Amino acid sequence: MNRLNRRPDVHDVFAVAAIGERTWQSCHTDARGGRMFGGQTLAQLLTAGYQSVGDHLVASSLSVTFLRPGDGGAVCEYRVGHAHDGQSSAVRDVTACQDGVPVALAAIGFRRPDACAWSHRHGVGDATPDPRARPGLPHPARAIPAGAFDVCYLDTREDGFFVRRLWFRALGQLPAHPAIHHGIVALISDLYLFEPALVENGYAADDRRIRYATTQHSMWFHDLVTTDQWLLIESRSPVSAGGRGLVTAQVRGPGNTVVATAVQEVAIRLPSESPA
Repeated sequence: MNRLNRRPDVHDVFAVAAIGERTWQSCHTDARGGRMFGGQTLAQLLTAGYQSVGDHLVASSLSVTFLRPGDGGAVCEYRVGHAHDGQSSAVRDVTACQDGVPVALAAIGFRRPDACAWSHRHGVGDATPDPRARPGLPHPARAIPAGAFDVCYLDTREDGFFVRRLWFRALGQLPAHPAIHHGIVALISDLYLFEPALVENGYAADDRRIRYATTQHSMWFHDLVTTDQWLLIESRSPVSAGGRGLVTAQVRGPGNTVVATAVQEVAIRLPSESPA
């Protein structure tokens, strides 16, 4: 596995601090600037939502619309609206702003973890890495702290689909609160998630001539997770049309059962469509 010098507290990347009534601010910026990593925005939106509900609730869903690229070198403000507060659930609408301009909108659902015992599970084996997996990430990702994770991946073709499997686990001790672990899953879920859509259109996954932007990213958290044990993100792209590609992903945990699901829509401009 790929293990670099340990940098503690990976959750600092998506930590937020209260700055006013129902308003939070990001605690981490990248001095190098550039485009803000979408996974960081997802995790910070989710964390701001978590800050506004009681400890008796856990996240059940996260639906984010990206309006424009965020600046990774600038502070982001998160304004939280209380759309619903029930006995066993809550909904928060969160707006991410920079310099007063919205960059992303989120609707976040919360539930009581003991609200219903009804469930079914399918899984065989576990989520530990395939022996064929390659160590490290498919490409460098500066938004992910070096040494924060064991990570490896495997690209295959199955039943005509390009399938990417990415295994990860956090290194070191983490707080037990679900907000931390769900935040990490949201952060990692966006790592090159769009690439299956490129491969299905005949391009290399790392072809950076292609311009892209995530327009929507939705997640459902089916269970509590612990990110210091192996988790697997398995993704594929079932369709692309109208300049948009769709990628679906399952996050698998112990027993290889699905603990979260992600769906991402990405706007793609291929090289032949780029202006001269």
